[in-house]
Amino acid sequence: LARSALLSMMGRPVDGPLNIAPVPRVLFDPPDLGESLQLAVQRRPELRAQQAVIEIDQQAVRAARAGYWPSLAVSSGFTHTVGAGAFADKDNWQVVLALRLNVWNWGKTAGAVRESRAKVVADRNRLERQMRNIELEVRQVLLTMSDARSRVEQAVTETEASAEALRIEELRYREGAGTFLELLDARRALSA
Repeated sequence: LARSALLSMMGRPVDGPLNIAPVPRVLFDPPDLGESLQLAVQRRPELRAQQAVIEIDQQAVRAARAGYWPSLAVSSGFTHTVGAGAFADKDNWQVVLALRLNVWNWGKTAGAVRESRAKVVADRNRLERQMRNIELEVRQVLLTMSDARSRVEQAVTETEASAEALRIEELRYREGAGTFLELLDARRALSA
């Protein structure tokens, strides 16, 4: 019945011949775990984003540590006064050099540095967790592929065995050694 329905859908006579090509035995081996992991890590944008976050956090640590260092400011100026008295300076130069050391905020700076370092550690832990999750995903996919390959190999083997059993039953039926019911059972086993 299924054979007739297929022939009808193909636009051929329902009782005509149906030649089915053998199933190709082109099965691939699952890829290597190391290569698959490397490829997955390269193609995951969330890992690149997390690495960028870590780099930003490291810059924040350096910026927080800058609070320990003195700041230096230099400014200069020139003034020209018109209409000043006879004894007044008409031209006036000014250079200011300011060195600022914020001794009283070192505790605040130390706290900011600790906080920035803790953020770096937390973000590195998050990156490691993402890496472990990706490794788990890759392992699951490879196991699924291996399982699928095993099922395909088993199905091909069973199909070949059923085809051989059908051939034998057809020969037995032609020679009168087998029954029509045995022939139908062999055909049903092949189509299942």
